[in-house]
Amino acid sequence: MKKRIISNLVFILILATIVIMACNNSNNPVNNSTYTVSGTINFVDTNIANDTSRGAYTIDAFANWPPTSSPNGFAFLNITRSGNLYSANYSIPGLLNGSYVLTCAYLRKPYSAGSVVILGLYGCDTSHSLVCFNSPTSKASVQGYNVTGINFLSWIDTNKRIY
Repeated sequence: MKKRIISNLVFILILATIVIMACNNSNNPVNNSTYTVSGTINFVDTNIANDTSRGAYTIDAFANWPPTSSPNGFAFLNITRSGNLYSANYSIPGLLNGSYVLTCAYLRKPYSAGSVVILGLYGCDTSHSLVCFNSPTSKASVQGYNVTGINFLSWIDTNKRIY
């Protein structure tokens, strides 16, 4: 009986060693790296919604378009003014390799269905064309590195939303 317990214990130790070595195999590396997409949004009008208690401007990245759920990545925008021009530099962290449709949006509080309005779309800018909206001409492509210089135009006035 004692021999059998020792034999089973040795077998379990050998099996555990094999499993640990197989999971640590450097021939099958797992890359959990994430990347950043960044650029500038230039706003084409000046009627800004300044009351942050009522909502916020965001930049959003969607792997699937048109969106059917939350974005794959987003960031709140810090909009600055220079003369009569508004703009926002942005950086969306945490994106995996893939192609992303980028939107500038305004999130109205309280958050509920219909509380998000899209004000700009990379590849369509401020166009109200449904053809462009349904199939944007440009996407941010993340392929193993951070992507910079993704600039586009957007409305700042939430009444001029494109969707």
